[in-house]
Amino acid sequence: MHPETAGKFIEIDGERFLIKGVSYGTFAPSERNGNFPPLQQARADFAFMARSGFNTVRTYTAPSLALLDEAARCGLRIIIGLPWSQHVAFLDDARLTRDIRREVTAHVGMLGSHPAALLFALGNEIPPSVVRWHGQKKVTRFLEDLCAEARS
Repeated sequence: MHPETAGKFIEIDGERFLIKGVSYGTFAPSERNGNFPPLQQARADFAFMARSGFNTVRTYTAPSLALLDEAARCGLRIIIGLPWSQHVAFLDDARLTRDIRREVTAHVGMLGSHPAALLFALGNEIPPSVVRWHGQKKVTRFLEDLCAEARS
């Protein structure tokens, strides 16, 4: 029941999955719900999305397991954004790159096996100035390594 890649497509149970998506967030942080609204509100939002014909929700921060449970109850899949310090010269700081790897792999390890998890967005919108500073090859290598670590 977990998604798999098939060339440029995503398949679930051997059938092509066509993403019909909507973004959700980012919301003001709260101590109780992270960067998401209360579960009761998320439940209503997800039910509305499903009734409206959406099957996928894109978040820009990592949801809780409880939020993923609510999405699954509504038959929704989640594209989970994992933000990190990509807007700074991250490759110049060995500790920062270690922290990025640790946080990304921890989130993928915790959320990746959930039935609502469709995929993870890593390295979303790295600014061109950062890519120019480090060089495209170094940034590409870091992202490839990060993806490999997340998959493992």
